[in-house]
Amino acid sequence: MVASFLPYCRSLAESAQPTDRLLWLRIATDVISRTARPEVLLGPEWESQFDANLDLADEETRLEVARRLSVSGRTLTRLAGSFLKRPDAAAQWTLEHALHLPELALAQALPSVTLASAVARRPDLSPALVDQLLADGAVATLVELAGNVRVRLERAQLAALVLRAATHARLSGDRRLARALLRRSPLTVEFAPLFLDASSAQRSQILLAAERATFGAENGRALTPLSTAAVGALERHGLEGEEGLLAEDLMDALGCDPDIASRIVADPSGEPLAVTLAALGAPNDVCVRLLTARDMAEGPDYPRLGALARLQGALSPVAASAVVRAFLGQDGSPAMHSATAPRRPTPPLQARASDAARASRKDRAEREKRAGDVG
Repeated sequence: MVASFLPYCRSLAESAQPTDRLLWLRIATDVISRTARPEVLLGPEWESQFDANLDLADEETRLEVARRLSVSGRTLTRLAGSFLKRPDAAAQWTLEHALHLPELALAQALPSVTLASAVARRPDLSPALVDQLLADGAVATLVELAGNVRVRLERAQLAALVLRAATHARLSGDRRLARALLRRSPLTVEFAPLFLDASSAQRSQILLAAERATFGAENGRALTPLSTAAVGALERHGLEGEEGLLAEDLMDALGCDPDIASRIVADPSGEPLAVTLAALGAPNDVCVRLLTARDMAEGPDYPRLGALARLQGALSPVAASAVVRAFLGQDGSPAMHSATAPRRPTPPLQARASDAARASRKDRAEREKRAGDVG
């Protein structure tokens, strides 16, 4: 016991003066953290004194004690109950660093967003606890889980987390979860819903994964190809620099939200546009002219044409369609589903997108009719 190991400190541990008891806490922490076998110094009486005296400490002191004791993960685990009585920084440290904490103790911390985030950073999360984090976790907690590369996520868990990230990014504009997920490796086809938020290198990985996933798939299918008239409208609006009309063309063809169509057109890399055109079966020469026209309007570097050349090997219509369906949030892509992956509910955004597409077509028809009347 620490008390018998340092008998002159016993009076400090039981003193009526808070300063004496805090001094005992500091001395006891030093002794425990420096000994090779701290467990031989622990015992019920000492642990009771530790718990009572820790209650007198302020938050900064408790955090310092937790950090010192985590040198031996077993010691912090044994004393975890003393730190988990308050949802403070010391409790967060304990939940993240104490070894082999009982799963019940971890589950009891989840109602607190702050403590749940600490749990999500642990390297030893069980699949059941990951499921609970996915079901109940706030976005801040899921960002920590996504960034915890020491935890292997099951395929269905990853698909659910990606879906949450894509939906949250679309509805709120908050892309923290998407960015955290895209730092994981390797990027498999399950990451396709995050294609618009990915870097060029990450998009290449996702496309290649989609190509592999759809290779030889009997039920793999491309999007409905554009009609000759639709291809002509796309090309005309692209060559004339009519970004708004080009976005409307894509919105009509994809049945998507106007904001997503605008993102596809405006992306400076040209990768989303190249993939979308491939998915819609646009002829290669049309793709080249469209991307080149966009490049020439902005400068001499031709990043969009470079994107087309870079992605050419992974732009089969079926693979491109799988990726486009995924980042549009649409069902039906065989590459995006497995036997264990959860079905995507149809978000309210899709209904709004359909309404917007219909309104756009009606508005365009009225404009064309007025132009004809004037002519």
